[in-house]
Order: sequence, then C-alpha cells, then structure tokens
Amino acid sequence: MLTTDGIAIESMVGYTSATKAIRTQIAKNVELLARSDRRVYSVEWWFSTREVTGRGGPSPALRSLLEESGITVRMFE
Repeated sequence: MLTTDGIAIESMVGYTSATKAIRTQIAKNVELLARSDRRVYSVEWWFSTREVTGRGGPSPALRSLLEESGITVRMFE
C-alpha cells in the first residue's frame, strides 16, 4: 500500500523470517526508495500477531536486515 504521504507499507501477520521471498521484497522496497521520482519517501513493515498461534513479528535476522535497509519496523497486537 502507498499512502498519500509517500509511505509504502508492507503488512505481515505472524512470525516472519528472512526467507528468499522476503529478502526479494526488501530489495524491491530499497529500489523504490532510491528512485528519482521520489513517489516513495519511506517504507514501513507492519507486523501483527497471528491470533491462532499468538506469535508475531520479525525474526531477529529479519529485523536487522530491515533496519539496515532503512525500513521502519512497527508492531501491532
């Protein structure tokens, strides 16, 4: 989702690890931030807890990768 303020938001439910698909998505988000048209000013990944398992959020490795890539991590219950 892209807000009118230029914030691209990725939403994840449950515990999420740095899989190949997730790393590919991070690379795409970094490309959006680097584009010269500047439609995207920031990227946020929102994590929420999966009700069934009670687990949620990024793995430590994923959180580090997101933060190193300039992506904001937000947690929601």
